Amino acid sequence: MNPDYANVHAFICFELGNVQRQLGQFDAAIENFQKTIELDPQNFWAHWILGDIAKSQARWQEADVYYKHTIELNPNHAYSYVELGNAQRHLGQLDVAIESCQKAIELDPQNFWAHWILGDITKSQAKWQEATAYYQRAIELNPSYANTHAFIWFELGNVQRQLGQFDAVIENCRKAIELDPQHFWAYWVLGDIAKAQANWQAAVDYYQRATEIDPSYSNAHVELENAQRQLIGHLA
Repeated sequence: MNPDYANVHAFICFELGNVQRQLGQFDAAIENFQKTIELDPQNFWAHWILGDIAKSQARWQEADVYYKHTIELNPNHAYSYVELGNAQRHLGQLDVAIESCQKAIELDPQNFWAHWILGDITKSQAKWQEATAYYQRAIELNPSYANTHAFIWFELGNVQRQLGQFDAVIENCRKAIELDPQHFWAYWVLGDIAKAQANWQAAVDYYQRATEIDPSYSNAHVELENAQRQLIGHLA
């Protein structure tokens, strides 16, 4: 095939695939990105986008393959290592996922998501101190993102809870609620801490709010009734 024709055809396939992706026409987009790679095997972004589509569809083995190709094409692209690490952790390959994210940090020490994923992995391994450090570093690196996403503060608080850092947990769960007033689990954890501290009025308040957010969660009703009994007994 004429090289000029191949380049033009690859460009057209790539642009068409990109439009189809935006329209949610993923099968057609995949076909055109694969055609792009067939015509231009060195096309970094075609591999990258195929990895992203596979990730969005939880096809982690395929995502793993595509992100490895992007690393072969650009070994200094930190986000390729982040995405590879993310795919590897979903495949249960935690040791290599850690290596991939650490490589991303080596290339880009300010990479928020590499730190965050390492926090998630170490949390799953019950390495609470390490998880706390990774989450806190992620927040330091991107406070504007953290200050608009409740899950970040909740996850940090949840890990700190395992370390017995209850004042910090309370502060971070309240921050999560400030960002997302419907955050069921933040209220649940605050209720549990209040219960552990025999602060029955606070426990009642938190469990009550949890039952309002999710009336179907039976354990919240059980804990609310228990806290109410304890409060009445304490006031008697």
